[in-house]
Amino acid sequence: VNSQDKGRFTADLNRTLVYAGAVKENELAVYWVMAPEKVLSQNAGTYRGKIKYTVESSRGNEEFVIDLECYVQPVFTIAVNMPPEGLNFNKILPNGPPEERSVDVIVQSNLHKPYQVVQGLSTAMTNEKGAQIDNQYLTMKLELPAGQKGQPKFIDFTPVKNNEYPVYISDAQGSPVSFKVIYKLQGYPGMRAGNFMAPVRFTLQEN
Repeated sequence: VNSQDKGRFTADLNRTLVYAGAVKENELAVYWVMAPEKVLSQNAGTYRGKIKYTVESSRGNEEFVIDLECYVQPVFTIAVNMPPEGLNFNKILPNGPPEERSVDVIVQSNLHKPYQVVQGLSTAMTNEKGAQIDNQYLTMKLELPAGQKGQPKFIDFTPVKNNEYPVYISDAQGSPVSFKVIYKLQGYPGMRAGNFMAPVRFTLQEN
């Protein structure tokens, strides 16, 4: 707005005053922007509508109808936040205490279609010398915060498998979600002590 009056307005179906002035002539620019936090609540696609502007003056009223179009891009992404040291378990001893690591998984979607998060462990865990560990001693569980929708598949510690399988199923509306995966590695008699790495990956799939 090329004047001293600038502001933000929330669009609704009622008449809204966007500018008032007393000068004989002025230029007014109106920008329509979708709030980023509202995008994920909308279906992806193109939305069209019309907006009517009425200029009221002592000479009477003039009306202008403008076509408005908004495109909401599809969003279907997964972000995995690993610990700073990665999914590594250091100095695991046969009779030592268990070690825990946690991973944060965030899914953003505005497709409003059900999906699942799939976990995969491509190979067995090994230490720096290549010695494998029995996977039954590497367990995992999911923690879904209150208010988050969907179904975690493992709410209690369960042994991690080498293949790929779903660990979380969304609700029917495919709501965005944020959850935590906790891994626990327990030493056991006869194992080779050392530092172990879990090559875990997550993928996002539509149901």
